[in-house]
Amino acid sequence: MPPEALIARSYSKASDVYAFGVVLFELVSGGERPWKDQTLPGVAAAVLQGKTLEPYLPRATPEALRKLMIKCWSRLPADRPTMTHIVTELRSYVKHLLLVKHRRFCH
Repeated sequence: MPPEALIARSYSKASDVYAFGVVLFELVSGGERPWKDQTLPGVAAAVLQGKTLEPYLPRATPEALRKLMIKCWSRLPADRPTMTHIVTELRSYVKHLLLVKHRRFCH
């Protein structure tokens, strides 16, 4: 849950972006529960202190996805990317993966 939702029960497209970052975390971690070692009040306290799931990301997390998640978890809603930007970044990442796979297959 984004900080603004915890503080003022404020929800917006930016809070959806924060939540999408958590979904991305679940995908790259193979379904790990976010904040797995924390209680719900502990998670809320951590988020309010500005902590994110970054330390829990697997070492093998691709850098492009790591950077995208970190942007999604920005403390200030205005600093988070738009979903349009996220889609553009993800498309670019997928194209990169396909290009790398194609080069390996053709060489």
